[in-house]
Amino acid sequence: MSTAAAIDDLRLRILSSYPLLILRTYEEQRWEELLADLALELERGLVTWSVTGGARPPMGGDGAPPDPLQFLEQIERYPSDHLFLLKDLHPVSGRASGGTELRDMLGATGWREAER
Repeated sequence: MSTAAAIDDLRLRILSSYPLLILRTYEEQRWEELLADLALELERGLVTWSVTGGARPPMGGDGAPPDPLQFLEQIERYPSDHLFLLKDLHPVSGRASGGTELRDMLGATGWREAER
């Protein structure tokens, strides 16, 4: 799939209110830039999170990177029109509590996986 087709697919999924998309890539910086452009096009905010940097932009506080599960709890405090790019979440998603936290956030809705 071409990059343009992948972006079109992501755009459609975001507009269709998919609650969670997982993007696997070795081109982290490139896809972060593409997602930032897509968020701007869709008039949505984009928040990135990583283990080392925490949330950008931060919600408040001292800016220290929270535990991934703490950040998942903070997501609800952001405006509802925001998109979130969570890096380094794979170690958490394998933990029982991490998977439970994600399922609780999503409620009865499912999640979809996009591999790029």
